Amino acid sequence: MISCETSHTQTKVIINNSDYFFELHVEDYYGFGSDTIINISPGMLFYISSFEKLGNHPSSLPTIPCSIHPDYPLGVLCDGYIFTGNFYDEYNWEEDFDPGRASHQHCRYNIENKDFLIDSIQLIF
Repeated sequence: MISCETSHTQTKVIINNSDYFFELHVEDYYGFGSDTIINISPGMLFYISSFEKLGNHPSSLPTIPCSIHPDYPLGVLCDGYIFTGNFYDEYNWEEDFDPGRASHQHCRYNIENKDFLIDSIQLIF
């Protein structure tokens, strides 16, 4: 006898492929009513979310967008620089999908050096 049970897993990861150390500000990430600040160093990755849904055919459902929902504010602060990346635009994410009875949707946002511009206002003061 073979079970019809299948699963679908999605992971969202931010990867710091830049040379910069920065703070990732996440509003109420853990549900405690306060903001969270995570220090991210070059080469570090941060899991935004990871979940699994079970059922008879969850992998036949449309995949969830990789982008971050606008109600989930994320901010990047880097001394002397302005972060120009956009976590809310689906086209900025890389996605891989492994189909099958245990499907997996891999979502990655790669932060690169080009995502930081020198803050010219700070240079004046």
